[in-house]
Amino acid sequence: VACLAGKATALAAFGGYLRAELLLSVGVFFILLGGFLLVGQNYALLLALGLAILDFIPIIGSGTVMVPWAVVALFTRDFSTAVYLMVIWGVVAMFRRVAEPRFVGGLSPILSLVGIYVGMKVAGVAGMILGPILILVVLNLVGLGIFQGFWMDVTAAARDITAILSQRPERK
Repeated sequence: VACLAGKATALAAFGGYLRAELLLSVGVFFILLGGFLLVGQNYALLLALGLAILDFIPIIGSGTVMVPWAVVALFTRDFSTAVYLMVIWGVVAMFRRVAEPRFVGGLSPILSLVGIYVGMKVAGVAGMILGPILILVVLNLVGLGIFQGFWMDVTAAARDITAILSQRPERK
């Protein structure tokens, strides 16, 4: 029964994370769409949708496309495109920095990198995406106290082992 409760809690934490990321991506979509429509970008809806999907993937984000796109625009001397791309990307980045802690709870950059690296080593590209998500789910489960009983059992066992090992044999 405890295993089923733990599984339900894990699924709830994972579902909560996905819901929060989906809400953030919807917000990013509307920011991108508004920005692209404002500057008259061709295929604004398609670009906003594609970049919002990229933004849903942890660590990747819309900047992986927009920043190189702006650099190419600079090299081709299309300064207005470079500037509006960086402004739109800046608004998206600010939105994520402000909204993400409220929706998700956030993950420290070090833990994100560890999740990406370990995920990549274990499961390749899919692991790079799922690694940070798994770390966030585990942290949420720890925060919910699901491992508290297990931790109490481990500390009690450690105390018992220490007590047994510290007993001195009786002399005859």
